[in-house]
Amino acid sequence: MTRKKPSERKEEIREAGIKVIAEEGFHDATTDSIAEVAGVSVGTIYNYFSNKEEILHYIFEVEREKITDFFTGLTASGLPAEETIRRFLKRYLGRALKNRRKSKLLLDEEHRPVKKVSMEILDYSMLLKSCVKELLEAGISEGSIRGELDPELVSGMIIGAADSVVVKSFFTDDCPDDVLEGASEEIVETLKRGIFNCEN
Repeated sequence: MTRKKPSERKEEIREAGIKVIAEEGFHDATTDSIAEVAGVSVGTIYNYFSNKEEILHYIFEVEREKITDFFTGLTASGLPAEETIRRFLKRYLGRALKNRRKSKLLLDEEHRPVKKVSMEILDYSMLLKSCVKELLEAGISEGSIRGELDPELVSGMIIGAADSVVVKSFFTDDCPDDVLEGASEEIVETLKRGIFNCEN
């Protein structure tokens, strides 16, 4: 039997943590239940994490790294602002809709942070908004987005809209790909056209 690498074992514990915390909530989750789902002993968990707070910390750390890697590649692509925003939304919504359990955990804990890891959760939340803000600022610089627009405010609106789509998906059996395509385009089109009829 092949012995698993520490990185593989740590990933198994992270995935088990996502499942247990998403289903039971952070406060009711235990390292015992995480160990059971991961198929390891509690002692093995303590080889990697001191407590369940550190597991949650690591879950957010990994998600932050994934977003950062994608965003770095996106900004280096040289695409116009509209397309970069569209691609960022598709990536964010696509990952969220295809793994609703993880999305539920991230949204639950983002809005109900645990004291010991609240800065880690806040960093994740702020990263999402700062990525969109940077894309908006690039659009202002290239002249495709109005210069008087407040990137800080609008980035929060965009992430809020995306998150509302994710939350709604928790209560529907709609195909994630259909929801993703419709929602990302709707958000981008609303940004382009605004919401009010200028004639009225």
